[in-house]
Amino acid sequence: MASSKENFDNSDCPESSNQPMKRRCTESGASSDNNSEQVKYKGNKKKRNSEVENNFVSHPEESMHSEADSEKPIFPLGTLIKKNISDWTAMDLSPFRMNFEKCANIEDVFFNGLSHFAMKKEWSPRILKLGFRSPEDKVKCECFQYAIDNIFNIDCNNIEEIEFSDLSKIRHIIEDAHWIADYVGTSDVRDRICRELSSFLKIFIWQLSFMVGRQKNDILEGVSDGMFQELFVNFARIFSMNIVSSLSVPNYPLTVCGRGLVACPDAILCHPTDTGLEKICAVITVKQCNEEEDLEQARNLRGLQRTSYSRQIGSTYEGQHGGQFLCTLPYSVFGNNGMYGFIVQGTAVTLTSFKPEEGYYENLCNGCLHNKVATVTHSRTYNILRKDDRKQLVQTFLDIGKLLKFVTDEG
Repeated sequence: MASSKENFDNSDCPESSNQPMKRRCTESGASSDNNSEQVKYKGNKKKRNSEVENNFVSHPEESMHSEADSEKPIFPLGTLIKKNISDWTAMDLSPFRMNFEKCANIEDVFFNGLSHFAMKKEWSPRILKLGFRSPEDKVKCECFQYAIDNIFNIDCNNIEEIEFSDLSKIRHIIEDAHWIADYVGTSDVRDRICRELSSFLKIFIWQLSFMVGRQKNDILEGVSDGMFQELFVNFARIFSMNIVSSLSVPNYPLTVCGRGLVACPDAILCHPTDTGLEKICAVITVKQCNEEEDLEQARNLRGLQRTSYSRQIGSTYEGQHGGQFLCTLPYSVFGNNGMYGFIVQGTAVTLTSFKPEEGYYENLCNGCLHNKVATVTHSRTYNILRKDDRKQLVQTFLDIGKLLKFVTDEG
């Protein structure tokens, strides 16, 4: 996280008003090598505000909500609506006044979301402390960056490019643990941090090794979407994220205008409570490969060939992800202020944040939004097989893990 309270100043967030925003997004072919996408928070605050605003770019297609539309019921008489969110596309979100915008930097998505979620009054003073990194926080980040650079040193676009022998070497380095002694020296803090991350990194490498073996044997059918989901889950757990995945995730119902909707995310980032109530920090949507896709399409999806946002995310997953936000909002650890999300596509990861205006959920339940809108902000995609992308994920993933611990302790 950033070293000052500036990160939580609402002036750094996209401006919010009672007037509906334009539906925003962008096509991005940007790679991790494109330094122009990365926002540098140096200099005065006015400059930083300008940089953040310029980092949000508009969708090529516009979808303005009119004043008259805001007074209409969400589902006018005779409207057909699909009950299962898994059947939704972006078109199914149109009644819900949901806007989309792109922010190139994953750190911006995290902090802008947190600024919005901190409106939960009893958390506002204490959550600001997350903006200050302790000496141990800085050491932890250094340890993770070292492991990403020197231990898990794979740097490629997709699993087809990975040699099994390379993973065997990495497993051997992790298991004999000599790298820890060589790196930490006499520091007990570094030793503890490195041993903890090493145990989770080993599980991640096992999963990746299994998938590479399957891929070498049968390039089309050897690796399933569920395996990519587990690969992301194991990667996230390195950073102390508590994730419930696959069959363990329940259905989440929502009633709007007497219409029953139901969503079942592929996974959820959550924290345990003493009462047994679910408190969700993020919903995770996994993009499935169409059975009719040819080999090249499957490779592009699973290997994150750099394509536009619309090709990478697609209308279907925009609709499903947005619908999952709606149905899980009552279970959010941030109350009705929103939550985070991840979209996983093969080895590609996109961070999102769902930020409804105050009163949005109440109006939603009453069947008429009355000018209230919700904004979904998404980062560019990051490929966990690319070294530079992983390095850019480290700090934000550690921040999310720290946030999860905070909400666990606060209850």
